[in-house]
Amino acid sequence: MRSPPRFSTAAFLSKTAVFLYKIGTVTIIGPSGDFFLGGDRATQSPLSSVIIGNQLPTPYLSSPMITPTDPKLKTLKRLRRLSHLLDSAIRIPGTRFRFGLDPLLGLLPAGGDIAGALLSAYIVFSAARIGVPRESLVQMVSNILLETLIGTVPVVGDLFDAAWKANVRNMELLETHLDAPTSDKKADTLFIVLLLGGLMLAVLAIVGVGIWILSSIISAILQ
Repeated sequence: MRSPPRFSTAAFLSKTAVFLYKIGTVTIIGPSGDFFLGGDRATQSPLSSVIIGNQLPTPYLSSPMITPTDPKLKTLKRLRRLSHLLDSAIRIPGTRFRFGLDPLLGLLPAGGDIAGALLSAYIVFSAARIGVPRESLVQMVSNILLETLIGTVPVVGDLFDAAWKANVRNMELLETHLDAPTSDKKADTLFIVLLLGGLMLAVLAIVGVGIWILSSIISAILQ
């Protein structure tokens, strides 16, 4: 006579968490730094968090580009943590809205925007090393530039920064590539240098113009 299957609470919770992740109602966070975006994908506002250990959810186990033993997995975990810290680490109590350190850095004159852009550029650089195609890398840089440009506007820019979440958007582009790799041309070293160098020059120019405009307004008021 076959004995009935043993009930495993851990296995049940793990399968339940993966199911909820698939239907988009949770963010799954593992103790080793795994961070899987769930909830409302448009706003990246998860309803709750579930810890399921180090096991990757089903979507990533079936990815043709990454496996649990792939060296890229360590980079992906690190980028998820950084993106989460910059854009989604803090939840406003009683709401689904989350923001991170990036809009707070934007409150620091000049230096905060530059620091935020450098951290965002690191995600783009790492995505290029993983093999994200040129078109996606250009879109990533465009997301950062738009956030930086509008972010120079006092108060309004910081609110836009908190809602736009350029780093979360860029991680989605990266993970979309890993889930469904394309045959688009990969970026070579020269392209990456020119792209990131252009990004930082543009950020410096935007910040410089923003400071000049703000100082001109203040001078006009004080006169």
